[in-house]
Amino acid sequence: MNNTLVRVMLLATVALVVSLACTKEVIKEVPVEKIVTQEVVKEVPVEKIVEVTKEVVKTVEIEKPVEVIKEVVKEVIVPGDTIVVEKEVVKTVEVEKEVVVTKEVEVEVEKIVEVEAAKQETASVALGAMPVHVVGGMIPSLQSRIVSTELYRSVGLLNESTGQADADLGSFKLISDNVVELSFEPGQYFHNGEEITAEGLKRQVDYLLSAKPLRYAWSYGGIGYEIELLDKYTAELTREKPSAFWANPFNTMMLLAPDHLEKGGVDGYADGAVGTADFKFIDWERDSHINLERWEDDPRGTSVLKSLTFRHVPEAAVRTAGLQAGDFDISALLPPENITQLIKKGFRIFAGDSMQSHSWWLDYQGLTEELSDVRVRQAMLYAIDKDKIYGNIVGGYGTKLECQIGTSAAFGHNPDLKSYPYDPDKAKELLTAAGYPDGFSIQGSSSQARYFRDAEIAPAIQAYWKDIGIDMDLKYYESAAWLDALIANVLPPIMNIGLNWFNSTNAPSMRSGGLDPKFDELRAAVPIQLDDDLRRKAVQDQVAYACDQAYGWFAHTVPALYGLNPDLPDISWGLGFEMNVPMTK
Repeated sequence: MNNTLVRVMLLATVALVVSLACTKEVIKEVPVEKIVTQEVVKEVPVEKIVEVTKEVVKTVEIEKPVEVIKEVVKEVIVPGDTIVVEKEVVKTVEVEKEVVVTKEVEVEVEKIVEVEAAKQETASVALGAMPVHVVGGMIPSLQSRIVSTELYRSVGLLNESTGQADADLGSFKLISDNVVELSFEPGQYFHNGEEITAEGLKRQVDYLLSAKPLRYAWSYGGIGYEIELLDKYTAELTREKPSAFWANPFNTMMLLAPDHLEKGGVDGYADGAVGTADFKFIDWERDSHINLERWEDDPRGTSVLKSLTFRHVPEAAVRTAGLQAGDFDISALLPPENITQLIKKGFRIFAGDSMQSHSWWLDYQGLTEELSDVRVRQAMLYAIDKDKIYGNIVGGYGTKLECQIGTSAAFGHNPDLKSYPYDPDKAKELLTAAGYPDGFSIQGSSSQARYFRDAEIAPAIQAYWKDIGIDMDLKYYESAAWLDALIANVLPPIMNIGLNWFNSTNAPSMRSGGLDPKFDELRAAVPIQLDDDLRRKAVQDQVAYACDQAYGWFAHTVPALYGLNPDLPDISWGLGFEMNVPMTK
């Protein structure tokens, strides 16, 4: 091969190398930026929350279409020994190929979100009257229920619509007409570490029924059960006689730590209460305040409030003013006329119902000649403008009662009954027929700040009765003194009282025990069966008879009417005046 041919081949090789070099891959650059977004939810005091997330960005790598020129040298020998060099041009187009490459990039997202202002962890509650003591379930009053339900849980919870006992600390089984089985789950404890057992319940009941004075165990006097232990956690409770109202006692029966009770007695227990509920007792300065703190070992969770203080503030106007001034956080039994003003100033209002009724009892002892005549009692009910008292003094809160203690939710409520209408002329006719055309004088009483607006309702009733010739000498009692007089049976023949409506026969039953044999007969006729139409009808018959006999003026349920500092958590109240404070877990 001559030098010319060699040179040609070398040139072709170089050209090929150069052309191949021009086919290198071209990668599309995908810029990756730091992305910052700002989401404004609400213009309020905020807290910045930075969230770092991983975002997948798709990057595409492409092999570009490239034209490649290849020179192919052919050696051709022709006659005459002449060398001819031919060039062959080949055009190659490569197929586009997509290569997906994923890369993770950090994207910083800055959010501005609304952060609710921290709720306060302590609360002071202004009460119109202080409890007589804080021994659980002893004194069935509004004030006692508010305080004691934060310290104690009940043995059971009475279902007001069925008359049965639902489980709380204990569960129930009706064995026969007069026998109930009560069981506790193991592993339940008091604040001081004592375990809850059936044996402890028996010790508690036996001790309290022998306690002096009776005021400490007044609500236990009607238990009526003999307690026999079946095992550590189970007891059989037997009544002497069958009762359709077997479940009534368990609603207010709160467990006490038996060792602590027997060691210090009832008075000692009141000074160092040991309970089972959300808060523990700290101290009590009589007629001033009661301090509670959160039970940190509560197996059900802990309250969002670390402490509660109950303060004695008898005057409703002072409670309202103190709430606005920040002297306390919750005001109980607010005057209805202050509600609108408080709402305008930003205070929260809780307006609920309760299962306590406000009634006025006409000769509950059965000892007064004038009131022994049913026509006189009926006249006194016709004389009262119930709608005006309910609207103007009570403010329309609670539920107006229709000639019976129970509302439509109560077992045994009689939907056919209506209250005595306001008819002073009819009242005077009845008084004349009974032999009192000029009326008569009588003693009456009212509590102060024990029930909602009790001291305001009393003079209104006094004025209505005076209009028909009945002159009532009205005496006012502070809450504790009123209770002492009630238990000692020394209150005047006319008195106000709050009674639970979970059973419609509670109020009429105050006329039992021989005061009205007809009513006792009706009460004894109630069948034992649960959820039975006959049983319900029998209770309704009792209620109708009590209405016809005008045993008392059944006014309205006591409303749960509270004003709250808006910085507090969402506290509510149950039908038994128990404060429902949210739990943390």
